[in-house]
Amino acid sequence: MDAAVAHFERLLEDTLEPLSFVVFLPEWREPAPAALLKLEASRWKRRQIVVPALEHDYRHGFQHAVPKHDVAVRSVNSTMIVWLQNDAGYQRWGPTEDRVEALLESFRPGRERERDKAQILSPGRQPQQQQQHQQPPPPPQNSGDQQQPPPSESDQQESSFATPPGGSDDKEDGNGEAAASVGGGAAAAAASSPGGSSTSSN
Repeated sequence: MDAAVAHFERLLEDTLEPLSFVVFLPEWREPAPAALLKLEASRWKRRQIVVPALEHDYRHGFQHAVPKHDVAVRSVNSTMIVWLQNDAGYQRWGPTEDRVEALLESFRPGRERERDKAQILSPGRQPQQQQQHQQPPPPPQNSGDQQQPPPSESDQQESSFATPPGGSDDKEDGNGEAAASVGGGAAAAAASSPGGSSTSSN
């Protein structure tokens, strides 16, 4: 690690082109390795942050061979991130707040990101659920024990046209019985379904 840090600094020193290195390494402090101390003291260091232990995952080194549910491994050590950049590199890829926040978000365990995403989406579904619960109950169906509402004038006229004066509901051809059922059915439909239309017979 010492040789890698020395190589970074030499490259940054020797060029005027934009150049940037983002270095990740465990935050070992007891004792702290020389490479970590050299990074912290580097003249090219632009920013340094620490991702706490157990709050981020790494991909298993044998991710091509281990089961899928074992690919993400929770880190038991904190991870230190250091930006090494020359002036041109800092102007082009400087560690702004938005970039740092995006990097930290990518470090969060996948299950936590899915949980937060579900919490963000769930409020949008709650109003629909509340609306379903707040829908008025359907009107009660008329039973044989309940009193039928009085027929309207249109129902009376329809019934009078369907049944001849002096006619009986028990005619052999069944016209009287059909007319009576149509008249009563129109009243029942108007009572059970709001805005229901009456049925007429020719």
